[in-house]
Amino acid sequence: MYLDRLAHLPSQALIVTSANAHRLLITATMVATKYWSDVFYTNAHYAKIGGLRAAQLSQLDLDFLMLLDFDLKLDHTNFIRYTGRLLVHVVAASATTCNETGSIVMYPTMSPEQRAALAQMHTITILKGYADDATMSPEQCAALAQMCTIAILEG
Repeated sequence: MYLDRLAHLPSQALIVTSANAHRLLITATMVATKYWSDVFYTNAHYAKIGGLRAAQLSQLDLDFLMLLDFDLKLDHTNFIRYTGRLLVHVVAASATTCNETGSIVMYPTMSPEQRAALAQMHTITILKGYADDATMSPEQCAALAQMCTIAILEG
């Protein structure tokens, strides 16, 4: 969600290229983890994983926060919407690589909100809303169009 916020900045404050994409991802992951988790790793740890110098990642951390105006809170409704959209893309990706596209098993770790969001997508979002999604391949769109049911099984 933070990356989406950056993508919608009014100016071209950030241009993603193949040269900076991994830095952006490691920074976004690190910032989100530090904000949302009580247990997180140091900048030096993330820098080592990302093949960066700790000082460089610390600067990226600060730049990232400044671009977001240090606003890391997330709206619950938007979070559920993003979670649902991510699930749709996961379903579409898996549907193009496996034989069974008629049902999906949800894990017991899904929250009630995620289950409800996915249940609503069955008739509204997947079958109608995502057919024209430019971020999905034609194969993924076709697989979603063929899906009839999504079974959300209780854990």
